[in-house]
Amino acid sequence: MREIHLFPGAARRGAVRTVADAAFPLAPVESDRIVREAAAHHAAEVRTFGDDEAVIAADAAGFRRAVEDELQYRRVQAIIDDPEELQAAREIVGALFGRGVGRR
Repeated sequence: MREIHLFPGAARRGAVRTVADAAFPLAPVESDRIVREAAAHHAAEVRTFGDDEAVIAADAAGFRRAVEDELQYRRVQAIIDDPEELQAAREIVGALFGRGVGRR
């Protein structure tokens, strides 16, 4: 288990980049939010000290999976939220698995 110390803006400043980069290359603007959410879902223990620090105990492989899961969730959610993207996804599914499958 590893303790990952996150502070507001720390991923952009580099304090968390080694852990985050080892887990998955993250867009700097989204680093803090994605790392916090992914780690919070995966964490064995989360302790919050005010708004300044969250201490998260997580193993490296599990942390990587949690970050990847969070990013995948965001990609899928972006498709669901965009009617054109959703229709394109339905058409791809229909083309792959048979006629009418992707149609409504």
